[in-house]
Amino acid sequence: MIAKLKTHINAKNKPLIIAFLLFVVAFIAINFGAEKGPLSKDKIYADTMIPKGLVLLPIELANADTVSGLIDQFGVIDLYAGQGSAGGSKKIAAKVKILRAPLNPQQYAVLVPENLSKEIMHSVGPFYAVVQNRQVQYEEKVNVPVKAVSIEYYKGGM
Repeated sequence: MIAKLKTHINAKNKPLIIAFLLFVVAFIAINFGAEKGPLSKDKIYADTMIPKGLVLLPIELANADTVSGLIDQFGVIDLYAGQGSAGGSKKIAAKVKILRAPLNPQQYAVLVPENLSKEIMHSVGPFYAVVQNRQVQYEEKVNVPVKAVSIEYYKGGM
């Protein structure tokens, strides 16, 4: 009678046992079958994303700690050279994009036209940044109309 009962239970549960075993095999194959490695992505280099006619100029900010608390990876600033508010600083750039270095978050660079980069390089640092609204567009001088800039990307291997 016990042998009959075992045969009867096994026959009834055979599809359930097969489905369970298939599920276990599929789970093992998906999770342990192929060794997972890092996804291969093309590296993005900052120098390949610079719009034509502009340069990415690394700068030293005297108020870098304050700026890092206000912006994340990029922002818009007015750039001042000199002694800060106490020593009479000079505004050398208005509403320029500032980027945080991805490999060193305490380093910054500004995205400016080549002719403005020469003027910034002649100024004495460290510089001071005043954070502006991100929605504003670039202005080289305060009363100059904003020009549209076409962006060209370079995708190449290094």
